[in-house]
Amino acid sequence: MVELKIGLQGFGPNSEAMDLPDSREVAVAVLAQMLNDTTNSYKYLFMLSLLDSVQSSYRDDTEWSAFDMGTLAAGMLMHAWYPLTRFPLSFGLQDKVSEVLSSVLLAIGPEKFSFDRSGQEKLRSRLLAVLQPDQVKQLTRYVPHRLIRPFFAQELRGVRDSEINARVAGLAREKFDDVRPLYRLEEGALVLHPSWTAYLREHWAIVRGWICWNWTQYLQSRNPNIPAIPVKLFPPDRRSSLEAQWKFWKAAMGQGEWRCLYSGRLLEPESIALDHFLPWSFVAHDRLWNLLPVSTSANSSKSDSIPHPSYVSGLCNLQARALVAARPAYKESDWVKVIEPYVADLKVPLDLLDGAELELESLERSLSAQCSLTIPSLISLAEASGFQPGWLHGSL
Repeated sequence: MVELKIGLQGFGPNSEAMDLPDSREVAVAVLAQMLNDTTNSYKYLFMLSLLDSVQSSYRDDTEWSAFDMGTLAAGMLMHAWYPLTRFPLSFGLQDKVSEVLSSVLLAIGPEKFSFDRSGQEKLRSRLLAVLQPDQVKQLTRYVPHRLIRPFFAQELRGVRDSEINARVAGLAREKFDDVRPLYRLEEGALVLHPSWTAYLREHWAIVRGWICWNWTQYLQSRNPNIPAIPVKLFPPDRRSSLEAQWKFWKAAMGQGEWRCLYSGRLLEPESIALDHFLPWSFVAHDRLWNLLPVSTSANSSKSDSIPHPSYVSGLCNLQARALVAARPAYKESDWVKVIEPYVADLKVPLDLLDGAELELESLERSLSAQCSLTIPSLISLAEASGFQPGWLHGSL
């Protein structure tokens, strides 16, 4: 028997919060409170944008730590762009960031932006160019004041909510050198405290990870049925290679004839694509059980649509046949990596997959039983998330 170790599959962050590095110069414990009791996306997006600015100034060897609110607002929208337009995720019923982003993107027009660093910087530049003063104000009216409110908890006790912004701004200026808040607020800008500038530059990656952890928790609570929230927050520089998946399917397709699940046509080597049965933009993974060879025309036609449930049975049969056909091409140690997602995600019994020879009928029955539990639920979630359901090959 093969010993197979199965871990968590990345469908949520760690259960324990990240610790921030301590410091004798700044109140890290107060920083840790800044994202508590957050009801909208603004704090997370503002902090991510601020950290971008800190990194840029460090990269350019700039000692001045004053950042314009318009630039920070553009950064907020840049970080909202991917999860809102690519998947899309909900930021909450009262959150208005999506409205502002939609309006600004409409002003930009049909221009496309790549997911790599240069594409994101281009997007940030275009956002900044078209952002209107009232939109900047809408994004930054409250969040810069409310973020540093924990630094003045004693002084603000009992103060009416309508007076908080003015009091925070005044306290940050008056006590800038004594209390050392993260920043003070000027007209249309903020100025980081030098001690915090040094801290953020030294521990930039850890602080960013802490913000992302909290941002993930927030979005998970607003999208409880959506899988893989952590990988839907930021665009990848590039999609992962499918080399291992192609190796599996080439080994399988070396045995006999194979037909496209969707069109029924015989698959020709020069016109094959690997299709994500459930779109990558929904599942955000390349697990082998969700990949199958199809004709390039069918793959293009399907795009990000959800296949009709009638295809699920054929998918299970195709996967079972592929596992049986590909098994002889793998050493035992390599085969463990192949079957891990079937066991971990679909709960296929390990004893059906770890032999030197696999039994097709038993494997088909098991896959059909497990897929009938898992895939229809994912299809329902995808439909609820706005993906087009019920795609059939040849349908208009």
